[in-house]
Amino acid sequence: MFKSGFVNIVGNPNVGKSTLMNLLVGERISIATFKAQTTRHRILGILNEPDMQICFSDTPGVLKPNYKLQEQMLQFSESALQDADVLLYVTDMVETPDKNADFIEKVGHMKVPVLVLVNKIDLSDQKALAAKVEEWHAVLPQAEIIPISALHRFNVDVVLRRPELVTLWEVEQLRRLEPYGNGNGRPLFCLPGVTLERVQGVGQNRHLKLLFSKGASQLEGIFFSVTPQQCPVRPGERVDVAFYLQINEFRGSRTVQLQVVDLRPSLQCSAREEESLLLVRRLKQGQAPAYKDALRMLPSRQQCVAAWRYLQQAAGGGPVQLFTLPFLRRLSAAIPGTDSFLRGCFCMELFCERGLLQRKTDSEHMTLCLSPGQEKVDLERSVYWQALVDNIKGK
Repeated sequence: MFKSGFVNIVGNPNVGKSTLMNLLVGERISIATFKAQTTRHRILGILNEPDMQICFSDTPGVLKPNYKLQEQMLQFSESALQDADVLLYVTDMVETPDKNADFIEKVGHMKVPVLVLVNKIDLSDQKALAAKVEEWHAVLPQAEIIPISALHRFNVDVVLRRPELVTLWEVEQLRRLEPYGNGNGRPLFCLPGVTLERVQGVGQNRHLKLLFSKGASQLEGIFFSVTPQQCPVRPGERVDVAFYLQINEFRGSRTVQLQVVDLRPSLQCSAREEESLLLVRRLKQGQAPAYKDALRMLPSRQQCVAAWRYLQQAAGGGPVQLFTLPFLRRLSAAIPGTDSFLRGCFCMELFCERGLLQRKTDSEHMTLCLSPGQEKVDLERSVYWQALVDNIKGK
């Protein structure tokens, strides 16, 4: 089936929108200089493939208009929000999300996929990049944040190679690179943040047949020489998967298959996880949640007990270092009821605030240790607990 769609590129002046579109389309059709506002109307670049067509629209920079021409340019940028099938919001390491708050708010209400591309990362370091990604996640939790360097071509393939675009045609084109060997390594791919739907032992349980999904797309994979007992993740978990692309031919049918070489719990937040972390972070900062969010966040006694028992199993033997997101997901799986991820995050803050748990964190890890010799603690005396209760009672 042939598919066609519009990908609209928006963002502030001089963040690299035109450079990015020239790279994606493969031709220099958009003016790209260090002078701001050099794109004064919507330029369409078209990428044609045998089974798809992508129409890229490069817009003038988003800015507060000071004269008639700039008013017209802003209208072009805002019109890009109305007809996009996918929106690419291009920013850089200098811009802050509050620079054009009104425009960003409109982006946040869009129903189509939104990708925030943090450009010019070659001018920064890893610590600043991690902080910038978290900053944009807080403002646009539904968006996918992708660091890139359009000038140096870093990570640009990630923008195009989404699961729904992994087709037989693409895999067949890769075969033109064969044979692989010294100086011509086999291409290795990665899909972050996909859901592991199914794990099935095959070949007398010596290998794994896997099913991954992301959105409406599904991809099958084979993981050789790994038994079901050795699988490092469970069905239902979000994972990052590294793989080679191949074609599986069976009974006259040809399908794309991932030859998996590694799996790990995903370090990428889903939109719901990002929302939960943001709600708890705001509560710690003294911002009272909305009534409905307070109800969702406040755990029952049974849920607190379940969270504490899981913590005893995970960290009862002394200090233990864990990946933060995968641990929170497994904690939430141990908590009965709805909104378990949100309540699990709240329970972690509750136990720390009441002195039951010691925790140190960095960008990806947390180190946990249960506090020794604690007597029975009244959780309801926590300032966080009281804040939620007061909010609910005050409605």
